[in-house]
Amino acid sequence: MSPPITPLHASCPRLIAITPPGFLFELAWERQVEEALAAGLPAIMLREHARVSDMLLAMQAERLRRLTRKHGAQLIVNRRLELARQIEADGIHSGVGGPDAETCARLGEGALRGWSAHSPAEAMNAFAAGYDYITLSPIFVSPRKGPALGLGPLRSLTACAPGPVLALGGIDAGRAKDSLDAGAYGVAVIRAVFGQLSPAPAVRLLLGRLAAQGRS
Repeated sequence: MSPPITPLHASCPRLIAITPPGFLFELAWERQVEEALAAGLPAIMLREHARVSDMLLAMQAERLRRLTRKHGAQLIVNRRLELARQIEADGIHSGVGGPDAETCARLGEGALRGWSAHSPAEAMNAFAAGYDYITLSPIFVSPRKGPALGLGPLRSLTACAPGPVLALGGIDAGRAKDSLDAGAYGVAVIRAVFGQLSPAPAVRLLLGRLAAQGRS
């Protein structure tokens, strides 16, 4: 059983859907986002590594920001601090080669600071550095993400982590339950939501898993 989450971390969402590469430039992306948010998706992470102009990406990000605000959901930006500041995102997510915790704090008071960890040791170092939550990945087999960690490292981390740990990598509804049973605070997904023609059923199923697991 993972330690209780303090009020400092209370704003961390338990389900984050991460945008796949090029997602904001697909024809149906707004419909998919609207459907997912209407189904109760609490947070989206904008992660875009494609070589597009900052201006074009900012235009699409502003549209995404309007949708998340409409539905009262959080928007977290991966690594791009200036973009996060421009669209007044709710958080910034970093990792190796990305902005450090002190730099991420420039997003503003109350903004979430997350870190992508690939081992329990890296995760604990990230918490010590000042990040509010971490994603641990890949828990299960996921394309182009290397060998899966499995549930053992997740379980050992959540037993001592001082903040929220979200399982990432190959997560679907069934594996979400396994991850939560291993102590994860929540899950982060990509294909399980934005890889679906209709994301609403997947969102509802994942939220159902979270509700059934509960948290003291």
